[in-house]
Amino acid sequence: MNIRTTLKKILIGISILFGVFFVILATIVTLKKEEIIQYFVQEANKSISTPIDVEKINISVLEHFPSISIDLNKVTIKESYKENKGVLGRAGKISFSFKLMDLLNKKYVIHGMYINDADINLKINHEGTPNYLIFESDSTSRGSIFEIKNLHGENLKIHYLDSKSDYEVTLLVGNVKSDLSQQGKSMTAKLTGSLISDQIRVGKRIFLNNKNIEIDAAIGIELNTNYYDIRDCQLTIDQGTFDLTGSVNASEKILDLSFKGVNTNFRTINSLLSNDLSTYLKEYNSRGDVYFTGRVAGAYSMNNRPLVQLDFGARNASFFHAKYKKQIENVNLTGTFTTGKINNPANYKLEIKNFSCELDKKNLEGQLVLQNFNNYSIDLILKGEADVNSVALLFPANYLKAAFGAIKLNVHLNGDINNPKLAKNFKADGDVTLNNVSFVLEGERLPFNKINGSLSLRKNDLAVSNLSGFVGRSDFKLNGFFKDFPRLFADKASPIRLQADLHAQYIDFDELLKSNFASRDTLGSQNKKYSFSISPRISLRFNCDVNSLKFRRFNGHRIKGQVQIDDQVAVLRNVSFSSMGGDIIISGSVNNKNEHLVETITEAHLYNINIDSIFYVFKNFNQTWLIDKNLKGQLDAGINLYMKFNNHLELNTNSMVADIKTSINNGELNNFEPMLKLSKFVEEESLAKMRFSRVANNIKIQNRIIYLPEMEIRSNVSNILVKGEHTFDHRIDYRLQVPLKNFVKISRKRDYEQSARQGMNLMLKITGTTADYKVSYDTDALKQSIKKDIFDEGAEWRNIKNRDLEKTNQAPDLEDDYFDFDEENTDSISREKNQ
Repeated sequence: MNIRTTLKKILIGISILFGVFFVILATIVTLKKEEIIQYFVQEANKSISTPIDVEKINISVLEHFPSISIDLNKVTIKESYKENKGVLGRAGKISFSFKLMDLLNKKYVIHGMYINDADINLKINHEGTPNYLIFESDSTSRGSIFEIKNLHGENLKIHYLDSKSDYEVTLLVGNVKSDLSQQGKSMTAKLTGSLISDQIRVGKRIFLNNKNIEIDAAIGIELNTNYYDIRDCQLTIDQGTFDLTGSVNASEKILDLSFKGVNTNFRTINSLLSNDLSTYLKEYNSRGDVYFTGRVAGAYSMNNRPLVQLDFGARNASFFHAKYKKQIENVNLTGTFTTGKINNPANYKLEIKNFSCELDKKNLEGQLVLQNFNNYSIDLILKGEADVNSVALLFPANYLKAAFGAIKLNVHLNGDINNPKLAKNFKADGDVTLNNVSFVLEGERLPFNKINGSLSLRKNDLAVSNLSGFVGRSDFKLNGFFKDFPRLFADKASPIRLQADLHAQYIDFDELLKSNFASRDTLGSQNKKYSFSISPRISLRFNCDVNSLKFRRFNGHRIKGQVQIDDQVAVLRNVSFSSMGGDIIISGSVNNKNEHLVETITEAHLYNINIDSIFYVFKNFNQTWLIDKNLKGQLDAGINLYMKFNNHLELNTNSMVADIKTSINNGELNNFEPMLKLSKFVEEESLAKMRFSRVANNIKIQNRIIYLPEMEIRSNVSNILVKGEHTFDHRIDYRLQVPLKNFVKISRKRDYEQSARQGMNLMLKITGTTADYKVSYDTDALKQSIKKDIFDEGAEWRNIKNRDLEKTNQAPDLEDDYFDFDEENTDSISREKNQ
């Protein structure tokens, strides 16, 4: 008989024996099924004090062969609260494995337990009562209750909420195996496997959010006191390993845990931080020696937090952002963090010593102490230099698109920075130098280019020296002085005291105001109107010297002056500039003490300004009746103006009061439609281009009406007296007085050299609106004029007439020469007389 035949017979024999054993086992289980299930339920009820609903109970021989498996399908376990029992947990299947002989001998020893597809909700209410006390109070006093060599959990969700202490834990168990052994009131658990920490919340902070965790731990549990002795626990999180030892007394809510990082890096350490802190650092990683150890000890509850002590450091390490190639190299530091014995943010302290690093071959070094996380107290020393582009790439910000240039600094900040009452103790000293710094803000159209200069901190005052550069096409050079600069950040009510001098060769306001940055501040957003205000914090002394400035149609040159702001009042003093062919000097004030009101007082002097340029620059003041193409001449004016605006800078036209002394030299009135309508009386060619050497008047604006006192216009066409009113609603009422001599035929004019204030006059009026007006005869003025002329000028008229008769022996045909009206005008005059 060969070996093959022998082995074949042995295997057949073993199979037969195994089959016989299985048949015998299956037969016994089948015969004893009801008895086994009844015994199992009976023993379980002795230990469990809360209702458990099971849809179906089966006994399986094959599932955990050679052990017998009791399977509970679709299990629902109620909470242990006496009233309002909710659901403690649901499971698709819970299996218990036993040795057949133990069950036949009625020994209740569980050799394995398997939980699948379960959702378990553990909680402690506000009174401190847990919902998971499902075992009878005396069940732990019977000696050796059970020993489970294989407790296997798969696809479990465990949620724990402690409402009294305000923390909760949610774990998703992938596959965890545990060995449990219980002797009296003591239990030992050994756990290995993988799970996901959905979140751990302590108060408002979230820790270990969606982290994969590998666990290998041995834990001792005292059941009567809820005392957990963590003897040997190793956790692997984000490829970093942490050794954890210590104890937790859940009854008295006291813990004492020590932990140490093994093979850790920056990302591993950051994974332990709360979400609000780790979010900013999650994209960073490290190489080299990064280490930390820590301890958490003390009472924990809603009103108590344990002491947290961390020691960390780096030796010849490098840190980098995952998205960019830039990195900080040769990083060395040591640091500590402690919450203090009384865990309150006021007692927190972070200390970093002996910090040094290299960034693009440039060195930085310093140290930091940060205390009192309620009202931060800082002691920072930082010196060295850095490439701005490297810093921007290493610490990317969502508001910075690109940056270039270099920065050199040597600063020391010390004191309380977040408490207005203590900010006076803050001290800031040092220097910051910018060398060809350029940057572009995210979403911003305009680049900031070639910024050079220095910032010096001396006893909290910031001096800006020769800070120059470009914003788009506009350039600037700024020298200034900020008083008590750090207080601006500590106390939102503290005054902003600034003295500054601005020099610029060219400023393009059109471009600056089109920038997103300016638009956010000057234009309405989300259908809300822009709101103007002068901050009560601002105390400003500002001198400007700008060679050229452009804003829409305005071009100004040699702009000089001073702006002063105090107590929500801005005062302009002797702001002078050249524009529109002449010179302008402005003084005035803007008062914003009432947050809903802006009051302005302006005193301006205009010298030799081209009047057509004024109309062009101001877009003809939004009217078409009299435009820049109609006017020429040089304007001298003295203006006193008062106006009120609301906080949206909408003018209250009823408030506007103005006194304007004007003088126009070498003037022209060209193709002005109302004058052209006088062609019935004067040659049209002359009316199309009226020239006058000088016109002066004192114009007044009040109650939404422009008052034009009577003035004489000595022109190439006529010496005309004009007065009238022009409302803000564009209603007009102008009265004209023209000497009759101007309306005789050209051959007859040579003998009439009298002024417009002598002799008989033709009275006209222009009434209606600027869009719909008419020129007609002013009968009321004519009546008054006739009365006066009859008495004052009758004799002179007769003398003139007699001289004419002597020369020509024929009287002039006055009706033909002086009153050459057509029927339409005659009807209009007649109607007015009848009225």
